[in-house]
Amino acid sequence: MRRNGQSCASSWQCMSTHCERSTGECGVCAPRAAATGACTVDEGCSMGLVCAAQKCVAPAILNAPCGDGAPCRADLYCSAASKTCATPLGPGGSCDGDSNACDFRQGVACNGFASPPRCETVAAAKGGESCGIVNNTLTLCVVLNSCNGLSLVPLQTMGTCPNPAGDGQQCNDNVHCMAPASCVGGLCRLPSTAACN
Repeated sequence: MRRNGQSCASSWQCMSTHCERSTGECGVCAPRAAATGACTVDEGCSMGLVCAAQKCVAPAILNAPCGDGAPCRADLYCSAASKTCATPLGPGGSCDGDSNACDFRQGVACNGFASPPRCETVAAAKGGESCGIVNNTLTLCVVLNSCNGLSLVPLQTMGTCPNPAGDGQQCNDNVHCMAPASCVGGLCRLPSTAACN
């Protein structure tokens, strides 16, 4: 285990369980910040806090005001209508005007192609498989890759999932890396403990 100030590639190497990285593969073991302390990611904050607007804050509870600087607790979402934390909706709930209303943790997402838009149970597709509305089921790509060919103008309700990128392959906002690799400078990189000594 490495002490604060020593180089790291993964938070698991650090006694503080936090490896502070800017953009490269290597970082520095650092202490977790207390409330209102500076942060770049959630793991840079003390347990129970999250990173919002680069400050460690306690997540907001049910019916509390929310926004960019005040995120909701993980089991809630920030309602676009009321700007307060609300309980996510299950299948059949309305997500008209608020695509975050559905309980994604329970496999439910907003089907914007439905009229009116509603929460539906989703399926997952691997690289090369169809995505969008497939057999009347909202189908998302694994690792939340973008669905290629899906568009509203002209209306095209089906596309194809790209393959997730592996170590050393190109990645971007549409094609994500397979865990535990992360996108560094446009390429997927596995944490390399040897490179950060």
